[in-house]
Amino acid sequence: MKQEQISFALAAEGEVARCPARIVLGYQDGGLLWAGEIRTENRPFSQILTAFSKEAGERCGSYADELLPASPQALILSYEKDMSVLAVTDENAWLKAAAGRGSAAVVFAFDAGKEEKEDASGLLQAARGLGDMFGIRRFYFFGRYKTGILLRELLPPGEENQALPARIDSCSLLLWSRLSFEGDSAFAAAVRTLFGLKQAELFIGAEDGGCMGMVSIPAFKTTFMESRDLYILAVLKGRQAALELHGSFRFAFLPEVVFSVACAVGTARFNIEAMAEMKEPQPLFGPFSIGDTCLSVGFDGEPTFALFANLYLRKLHLFGAVMLGVTGPVVNPKLLSAAVSDLSIPVLVENVLGFTFPGLETIDFIRLSGLPFQEMEPFKRETLEDPQVSALAGAFNRQIHDASLALDESQVKAYPFGGGVSLVDQKRMRHYYIRENGCIQLAAQFYYAGVDTNLGNFTIQKGVFICSVIELFGVRMETLFSLREGEGVLAYACIPAIDLGFLKLGPSQAGQETKDTFPIPVDSLLCQFMGNQQKGVVFFLSAGKRDVTFYLDGRVELLSFLFFETRVIFCKGFVSIDVGFRWLKIFDVSFHLKVDYRSFQTGGFEFKLVIDASSLAEKLKSVQENINKAIERCRQKITQAAKEIDRAQSHVNGLYGQIDSLNRRIDQCKRDISNAKWWKRAFVAIAKGVEIGAYEVAKAGIYAAIGVATAALQVAKKAVQLAGVVGESVMKAVNAVIQGAMSFFYINRLELYGKASVSEKTFRASVEFVALGKTYRYETTFNRGDLEADAAQTVSEDMNGRLKNDLDHMEDGAFRSNRTRYKHENYTIAQQCKRLQGARGQLTSLTELLKAMEEAYIEEFHEPMADFDQINREYLNALDCVSGILKTGGQAGDVGALSQAMGGLKRSVKAREKKGVFRDDQMQEMKSVIREYDEAKLLFDQVKESMAAGEKQRSRVLAYAGLQRKKTGEMKNRQLMAGSPGSMERVLNRTEEALYKSFPVDRSGKDYINPSREQAIHQYLDEARQEFHASPSQGLQVMRSRSRKGMYEKRL
Repeated sequence: MKQEQISFALAAEGEVARCPARIVLGYQDGGLLWAGEIRTENRPFSQILTAFSKEAGERCGSYADELLPASPQALILSYEKDMSVLAVTDENAWLKAAAGRGSAAVVFAFDAGKEEKEDASGLLQAARGLGDMFGIRRFYFFGRYKTGILLRELLPPGEENQALPARIDSCSLLLWSRLSFEGDSAFAAAVRTLFGLKQAELFIGAEDGGCMGMVSIPAFKTTFMESRDLYILAVLKGRQAALELHGSFRFAFLPEVVFSVACAVGTARFNIEAMAEMKEPQPLFGPFSIGDTCLSVGFDGEPTFALFANLYLRKLHLFGAVMLGVTGPVVNPKLLSAAVSDLSIPVLVENVLGFTFPGLETIDFIRLSGLPFQEMEPFKRETLEDPQVSALAGAFNRQIHDASLALDESQVKAYPFGGGVSLVDQKRMRHYYIRENGCIQLAAQFYYAGVDTNLGNFTIQKGVFICSVIELFGVRMETLFSLREGEGVLAYACIPAIDLGFLKLGPSQAGQETKDTFPIPVDSLLCQFMGNQQKGVVFFLSAGKRDVTFYLDGRVELLSFLFFETRVIFCKGFVSIDVGFRWLKIFDVSFHLKVDYRSFQTGGFEFKLVIDASSLAEKLKSVQENINKAIERCRQKITQAAKEIDRAQSHVNGLYGQIDSLNRRIDQCKRDISNAKWWKRAFVAIAKGVEIGAYEVAKAGIYAAIGVATAALQVAKKAVQLAGVVGESVMKAVNAVIQGAMSFFYINRLELYGKASVSEKTFRASVEFVALGKTYRYETTFNRGDLEADAAQTVSEDMNGRLKNDLDHMEDGAFRSNRTRYKHENYTIAQQCKRLQGARGQLTSLTELLKAMEEAYIEEFHEPMADFDQINREYLNALDCVSGILKTGGQAGDVGALSQAMGGLKRSVKAREKKGVFRDDQMQEMKSVIREYDEAKLLFDQVKESMAAGEKQRSRVLAYAGLQRKKTGEMKNRQLMAGSPGSMERVLNRTEEALYKSFPVDRSGKDYINPSREQAIHQYLDEARQEFHASPSQGLQVMRSRSRKGMYEKRL
């Protein structure tokens, strides 16, 4: 320190770490400086180091005491460059410790070949072993706490440029020395001659859990080769050892090719990788050239094979990469990637054969090319003539609008090819190409990786990337998809406008009415793919950590009868949704929503809904006219069938109301059971269960009646379309249905519009409706007060006001409807037939059970129970209900009235088929009518059979009731003569046996009641037995246990 440079100075004497010291403090150039000297008086250096820096002393003090030949007698103490420094700097010794910047470190030189110590540390033993092996004695020890202080800051003059290799930089304790090849040994002479090396560097490092040694060879160049970044590394952690060799070479006979080698062999894994890297493609043979190529073979739990290569054929470029893992016979693809330059059949022929010929362009019907970026400034010509990575990556990043496409300059390669420049993103294994005109495109490529690893100069990350433009017969389709961990999802697809006659594709017409086209922001990535004008159906999605952009726009029209279009935008604070739909040109729906949420002050929304059904009324009117014309041509045909169907339909409309009536009767049966005397409750429960079963059959009959009538009506409606086949009455019925639907009430057009912001709220409604055969139009605007009140009530009152004058002049009850809507089930004809088959068996079982119960009582007590007459009457009433409903169904669906017309229709079909006509439209319609008629006829026959079954059971009950009264007198006389009372236990057991015989426990209760599975009946039988001190037989107990298995919906 020069005294004349110090603004002021202060000298002091005292002790530092209990050692005498002299220190001078000063202030120079705006900073505090101090320097001095400490006399150690032979104290251990570790004590002084700990006093200087606790962290450095704890980590390195013991090594200093062991490795230093003797404690220094004097130490220089100083402060400069934000560090406190403690040093010995004579010619024979070097020691320097520093503390500051949140870190502490110490460096000192020692001789590993001095006196032997039996208790020497592993670090010293390693230094001696390598010293003996390579003939070196002098080492530098480097220890540190954290990484704020670098090795080169503490080394002596001449060594201050030394930097730690990246692989060794993580060690907190390190020995460093130089290997000299200046000696006269054969090894040293060979190294000097072959590689031009005079020295190398040796590192021995210690880290948590292990140590490592490295020989780092500096870059060298000879007459036939040169090398850089070459090193050998040995690592030992516990019992795991590994050896690595890395480096790159360039040979004089291939000056443009850099060969890289990376080998790693350990106890758990090994990997050998060789790569050839070239500035630009190198000739291989003939028209073929080769670019960067890499081969890797390794084992890490399973054998792994990896390869990538660039192959060039004149102006064609093909890249391929693959990584395969092998587990037994199974091959697991971990990496699959391919990229190709623009390709078509003429281009392929020209580059393979080396020439072209006339007419080749006629087979140019398919092309595969890259996806060009739109709305980007072309690269400058001078940039392409001398492609520099920094300039190209910088120009690209300044214009791109998505981080998932940004280039990392340190992992980009650029080289001239085909008149332009190939640009490779080695961070993502992604390929770009800059054309001669400076426009850039993503090459057609595919990428899939299921692992995170490295292959040559590429970084492999899990993800998928697909990009291409396919042109097929002039139709251009653009696609891009990217899914990568940490970068989100990017997807883009565009199908151009297409007009094939029957199919049309194109952009939507959203916003054209209002002139609000809601343009895509020019700073969006979508604009860079699509440009500022949309030319087809477009889909785009960009979803990252900070922002999401979504765009969908397209229009589809099929055969001019189905039309659908949509435009959905979610981008930079805006949401816009437009949807349009049209069917058969009679039904139009459009919806518009726009939301601005960029800020509270400017935020707001706007919506509009339009439902236009005006074309429907026009179409129905035309149907009426056609029907009226057809009536004149088709008079007198199947009139009777039409009358029967009209009558059946009006009758069937009221059948739904009977479902509620039957449900009320079933509820009354349940109340009768509850009100019965408890000792008779078992018999009443069985009787009422039988009655409920009949009502359930009646409900099935209602559905069957409705089904057969509806089926018959549908046959008539289908027949209307066949001129010359159906009759006038059916047409009149259909005409009346249409007229009634049109003249009663329906909405012709509904339009809703709303707009709201902080300062404005406006809503408007427009309705056009038909009522009483008259068209009404109504429009209103809601203000803020209306919105806060009851807007719906306002609309309703205004619409009623429009109708009031007409309604006041109508006769009372003119519009009273006799059709009541009921909640009911829907069944197919096949299901109806199956239910009716089950109904016939159900009626038989019900009658047998009732008969068996009464016979058990009468035969035991020789007289009927007082309730039997009422039970029989109520069951007969239920059977009458079944018969009446089925009779209605038979009348309503008497498709036999259509048999003559259907017979003629079938004969017409057969005649056409004989002429070879099978597939024209009229034939298909005729067959459809015949098929529906046959189905209706099948259901009608089932209804008829069920009617007969109901009548049969009614006759059985009547006959048994008469026979019962006759037998009762005879049995009563025999009882008086015998004088023996009857047993209620036998009556109850016989009744329960009849229960399981008539209704097996495995019979499903889905459609109809199964009394043998009703737990209430079992309970009432047990209560009666308890009263009469009776018990069930063992067989009955087994049957009752079986009855509880499975699912069953109880009725009682």
